[in-house]
Amino acid sequence: MFARLRGVLHADHSPDDSDDYELLLPSSSDSNGHVSQPSNGSIASSPYASRRRRTKLIKYIKHFCTLRRLLFAVALVPILLVAAVLWSGIPPDFKDVREYERRLPQHNGNDAMARGDRYLRFPGHLWGHGLNNVLQEALLMSYLAYEANRSYVFEDYVWSHTPFSYTLYDFALRPARIPLNAFISGPTAGGPMPDVAAAVSSSFFEKVCPKASRKVISSRDAPTDAEGSMLIKWWVDKLETVPDRCVEVDSSEKVVFDRFLFGGPRILSILPGMFSSPILSRFSWSPLVLSAITRNFAVLRPQNLDVLLYSPHAGSRVFSASSSLKQSASTDDSSSTSESHTSISTSSSSSSSSSSTSDSSTYPPMFEGMLAVHIRRGDYKRHCPRLAQWHSNYMGIAQLPGLPDRFDPSSFDHDEGIAASSTDDEVGNERDGNTDPEDTPHTREEYYLAHCLPSVSQIVKRLSAVRREHNLQQQNQDTNMTLALPPLSKVYVLTNGWSFWLSQLFESLKADGWEDVVSSFNVEGNLDREQKYVGMAVDMAIAERAEVFVGNGFSSLSANIILLRMARGMDIRTNRFL
Repeated sequence: MFARLRGVLHADHSPDDSDDYELLLPSSSDSNGHVSQPSNGSIASSPYASRRRRTKLIKYIKHFCTLRRLLFAVALVPILLVAAVLWSGIPPDFKDVREYERRLPQHNGNDAMARGDRYLRFPGHLWGHGLNNVLQEALLMSYLAYEANRSYVFEDYVWSHTPFSYTLYDFALRPARIPLNAFISGPTAGGPMPDVAAAVSSSFFEKVCPKASRKVISSRDAPTDAEGSMLIKWWVDKLETVPDRCVEVDSSEKVVFDRFLFGGPRILSILPGMFSSPILSRFSWSPLVLSAITRNFAVLRPQNLDVLLYSPHAGSRVFSASSSLKQSASTDDSSSTSESHTSISTSSSSSSSSSSTSDSSTYPPMFEGMLAVHIRRGDYKRHCPRLAQWHSNYMGIAQLPGLPDRFDPSSFDHDEGIAASSTDDEVGNERDGNTDPEDTPHTREEYYLAHCLPSVSQIVKRLSAVRREHNLQQQNQDTNMTLALPPLSKVYVLTNGWSFWLSQLFESLKADGWEDVVSSFNVEGNLDREQKYVGMAVDMAIAERAEVFVGNGFSSLSANIILLRMARGMDIRTNRFL
């Protein structure tokens, strides 16, 4: 049988068989230009050759697609998928950080019992979201615990509640949980705090507070729509009536601090207390994050090496930030912001407030000459047009009085064109240093996109305008300054954009006169396994220390950077928006 099959295959490929090569039937023309038709034999042979080719193809498929080979291919698919997932590597387990948390001095049950420490835990905390949504909630929850004179129970950063150590995301393994101290230090993560017992980990809480001893209170009746300061007061008053040592808040019916609080101006009334509390005055990024900044000294090239060193915020710096906010708010012409949003109380004398913002000797260590800009791409291509449809405003912190830039799409409320009475600032023209009619927004969506998802040309023009304004402001500073800052010359780009898009942006920025342009990807290349998983915090720590920050007002990342820059003592006027 096999001999016959070989004979058939040999006959099919005989050089005498011209059907396999005559894909186009030959034709000829006579001297009068008439085309002669092919012979009947050739016409008859064409469908026959086609059938033979189909027959050979079927034989070929049957020969190679055997049941054994199909089963092998099916078994190979999951192996290839696993190999592709493992190609990205096994994430770190952060065992050393967990051991650090376990050995915190307050994690001694006998001492805690002797001191009579009281605890406040929020088991319904946010999880499965980005770092900055979780961070802003944790800071506010720890502030509430501080005001209630209770020890805050901090949690891991949780991406998934899977029982395994890792979960699958974007076709790669990632840690299901990361200890909070991998990202931040300070009171929220168990750092020392005066007058109130230090925060403890959830694992320690479960040891010293068995379920039978826990008092559970519900958030059902909380006035979540109230002014932020009133919401905090409601919770403090409620907790004062609870004598129990171990308290948990059940937020299954109503979120304690919802996204509308962080996304609107009601959050501003809480900031005076937060700025004067240890929650922000002693906030610091974790040693892991700070070590990543130090490792990238050659990329960042600081003129003052103090910016690379670990230095928690000092009270004097908080006063500098608070007085700067108060001073700027007093001259703000925004009539829509209530007085409760603008008043920042300080414990220092007002006589030193003016010098704190004009004398650069009081500036905290910073990356001098650096402008950090947050440019988010990816999901924002869908998100930004939706913001225009929802008529959304900037994040609450991005609406702080005293910030130089305002977002005002009101000129598009009645029609889709630019109102004749609108100022250049309202339509984002001169504010952006933008005189190109093609870059001038003519619809609500275009206005939103210019601030939320700007093009390369819009970014270049915006940063050029900020550089010009800031350098001019520095030149006009008090001549009694003991240390003059250099002009802006470097750009650090916090971004998740694609490399080919970044290449175009870098070329355009350098063509506009910026001496040095680097991004998150330049820093990431120098990070170790643990540092890469806190890369967003590394970006934020760099932006917090930049001389000028240009953020995206719709982003919680940008809002948190502004909050931490204010707590660090940076001049409020150095916080700008796209």
